Amino acid sequence: MRLTFLIVIALLHACDPGDEVTKDSNKKTKEISLDSAQPIFENSSYGARQNGKKIGYWKFFYPDTTLAAQGNYQNDLKEGWWEAFHFNGAFKSKGNYSKGKEEGTWEFFFSNGNPQALGNFEKGEKSGWWKEYSEDGDLLQEGNYAGKHKQGTWLYYRKGKIEQEGCYFKGKPIGTWKYYEEGKLVNTFDYE
Repeated sequence: MRLTFLIVIALLHACDPGDEVTKDSNKKTKEISLDSAQPIFENSSYGARQNGKKIGYWKFFYPDTTLAAQGNYQNDLKEGWWEAFHFNGAFKSKGNYSKGKEEGTWEFFFSNGNPQALGNFEKGEKSGWWKEYSEDGDLLQEGNYAGKHKQGTWLYYRKGKIEQEGCYFKGKPIGTWKYYEEGKLVNTFDYE
């Protein structure tokens, strides 16, 4: 408690004059105008505002004060590296934002720490090759996204073995799809 108080005092003196300070709690925002910027800590978030907009490094917390997410804001938009956490403290997601939208490689995790998904974003939309996993860590599916849609070849797995493969065009299956059991081809189906 004493250490937390000292850290808060140190942070209070580190801000630039003329900023506004925000206290966010339970999705309600209360603006506090002060002569100098002073970050306010509360159970749900911690950060500063300038001219009413979130700026700089912010932290968000669960009701028990466990860290839920952290990252930077620029002009009220998420910018740069962000991390989100499950209630148990394990990573939930991590990746970059650009102008408030996901950009580049992102990783998503189950609360047990196993990967849930891995892929790229462009301007907030899935793009390129994605892999999705079961909570046990088994690869479930992998394929390409273009815009909002599955595009090109997709592979689906069950217990580590291929179960289906086929192509998508703008999110709709096309062409010949192959179906497998225990890794052996058992059927095909042609989409028009």
